[in-house]
Amino acid sequence: MPLLGPGYSRACEYTCDRAGLHAVGSLEQSQRALALLTAGKASSRKVDLAEFALQQSAGGEFWPAVAEVGSSHPFFAKRVAELSRWHAHEKGLPVIPPAPSRPVLSYLFAIFMSQQSFGLLVAVYVFAVLAAVAIPNFKRFQERTRASAASQQRPVAPAASDDREDAERADEPSPAD
Repeated sequence: MPLLGPGYSRACEYTCDRAGLHAVGSLEQSQRALALLTAGKASSRKVDLAEFALQQSAGGEFWPAVAEVGSSHPFFAKRVAELSRWHAHEKGLPVIPPAPSRPVLSYLFAIFMSQQSFGLLVAVYVFAVLAAVAIPNFKRFQERTRASAASQQRPVAPAASDDREDAERADEPSPAD
């Protein structure tokens, strides 16, 4: 299954984030570390972590879901939100709502767009182009073959006017008589 590997890898990333939170002991520092990975050293201090966690809802849209399903890492906004959710659950605090579920068709599209099945995607495109060129040519070839076969199967009949003229000539006396 092409999607199991990336799915397992995403689950491992969430586990690593939780282990980091447990090791550091500070939710904000753990989230800042994720922001550092996302935005870089200069911009990570300016990131509003609460607002960043709310961006997880964009992952439920179709194309972001396709991109994430084929990816080995979850979106960083989802990772920050999941850290908040897990931390709140551990401390008995109100839990923020989870990210919206992915559209079902995103899994189908992700199979064809993931890195593991890129060769399959190329093969499907090549086959489609060849079919688009070959099928009309094959139909034209069949039509020409049928037309040729039909013209070869007709018996060649003598013209009716030639038969009558030959019969009339046979009945007439020849000038030598």
